[in-house]
Amino acid sequence: METILNLSYSDNHERNVVDLFLPDQPNGCGLFCIHGGGWSGGSKEQWRSVAQHFCELGFCTASTNYRLSGQAHHPAQMDDVRQAYSFFQAELKSRNLEVDKVAAMGSSAGGHLAAMLGTDRENAPQAVVCYCPVTSICEDLLQIGTLKDCYLQFMGKPEEDAASEYKEASPVLRIQGGEPPFLFIHGDADETVPLVQSTEMAARLINAGGHSEVEVLPGVGHGFGYGVVSDSQKMSVARMEGFLREQFGL
Repeated sequence: METILNLSYSDNHERNVVDLFLPDQPNGCGLFCIHGGGWSGGSKEQWRSVAQHFCELGFCTASTNYRLSGQAHHPAQMDDVRQAYSFFQAELKSRNLEVDKVAAMGSSAGGHLAAMLGTDRENAPQAVVCYCPVTSICEDLLQIGTLKDCYLQFMGKPEEDAASEYKEASPVLRIQGGEPPFLFIHGDADETVPLVQSTEMAARLINAGGHSEVEVLPGVGHGFGYGVVSDSQKMSVARMEGFLREQFGL
């Protein structure tokens, strides 16, 4: 495995860096990891053990930082993630690594950004894996858990002053049909981002003709996924492996 840390994908901000993990025997697939932290904290290092695990399985893997909400408001985070994803693809091509299928994955706010990328009409990945993701920030649509203050800081203005912008920033409302397959992994004891955030988006993807799966973790709370050690982490990684093998034909 080759590890390349802190590659700059933009000159906009010092946080615009990404880590790459390149396998000795590539399987032709990639994994693009996005950290959570309420858009106001967290770092790419949170996914390192998961990224390394999938790299050992043959995936070309990246884990990215992005500007936080204390530094810039939406859509800066999505702009950064989109740019980092394009950089990842270009970097693999420049290294003569043939990768034609990439999955985006993230947890919580990172799951939100992965879902936003998956509903992007210009450069969507070929699959999306969301751990306990925020899929709506509109208060009257779904239960929004305990992150309301984070939503306000993320958007930079209250919902009553920016209803259309809040809807645009809610992946569940961006579904048009033709989205890549999604896997949602969510604990039923999550009070930070309620389970309905995953189940509702999964249902809407299916209703639009897409493929969507939901894995519910009994008794598991929020932010469980950063690692490969605990029972919930091992189960989640195994579930993601199976999903990607099936969707990517591995």
